[in-house]
Amino acid sequence: MNKTMRLSITVTTLSNILFIASGQAAGQASLRRNLVTGRSVAEWPVDENGVAHLKVIEDNLCIDSEDEGIATYGAYLQAALNDWSKSDVLEIQTVQLHSSNDSKCDSSPVAYEGYINVVHDNEPWHQWIGLTSWEVDANDMVTAVLVRFNDYFLSNRDREAYTSNPQTRQMAFCHEIGHAVGLPHQDEDEQNMNTGSCMDYTAHPEGGRGYGPNALHPNDVDFEKLSAAYGNQIGLRRKRANRRKMINKKELDKQGLNHFGELVKESSREGMVRRHYQKFNEQTNGYTVTFTVGYLND
Repeated sequence: MNKTMRLSITVTTLSNILFIASGQAAGQASLRRNLVTGRSVAEWPVDENGVAHLKVIEDNLCIDSEDEGIATYGAYLQAALNDWSKSDVLEIQTVQLHSSNDSKCDSSPVAYEGYINVVHDNEPWHQWIGLTSWEVDANDMVTAVLVRFNDYFLSNRDREAYTSNPQTRQMAFCHEIGHAVGLPHQDEDEQNMNTGSCMDYTAHPEGGRGYGPNALHPNDVDFEKLSAAYGNQIGLRRKRANRRKMINKKELDKQGLNHFGELVKESSREGMVRRHYQKFNEQTNGYTVTFTVGYLND
């Protein structure tokens, strides 16, 4: 099992949204949508039947803890895997990385070739709740995924009213595993009515009170996107390189963001900026895809 460090990759995150929105007064729920349609789904390779066989490392999610929140992570991971296994193009199995004689789990942020590695740590200096990173090869196929969860937001008694609660934990695990299997966000407006998908951005994952359905599970739109993307893989290889473009390179250099590679797309809303980067990886002869979310002044 090959392993390589992926410490500098920030692919996509449930960052800032629940953290910032939870501290804002909830206004009237809006029916408008900000459906992300311009971003391609990143796919794992499939077999001759169009099914992707995914292996999730479960014993690096160190849940042998006296912390009540952390102790529940395993159940939320299993619930998320059960949800996404309902897709007709995914076959998901959990694996044990460590032998039975080695009781130590390892929550180091390390990606393993051919696997989805799920870890957690207490990182109060970061503003992300969950963060998913993936590597793609020369054929634009995903080869490894690292999923990280931040205990500071998910298991912190001082944040129980905001993010450290069962609803947010369930949404976070469903959301990041959704990214791991290749899905983008359905909606990036955290204060409008929920879409009914955990791939939504929302400050109210439990739903109700004018915010619509809960955002704790995938919905039909998510499964349709997966079926369409993975179903088109046989005989079709998207050429992302032809769609790349440079956006304000001098400003990127000034902000020190150019190390993520080429800025493909940028959008802003309500004081937040979202950027999509792509960088050639000489080791894999493929590309490292990076998505970041931050303040407009970042």
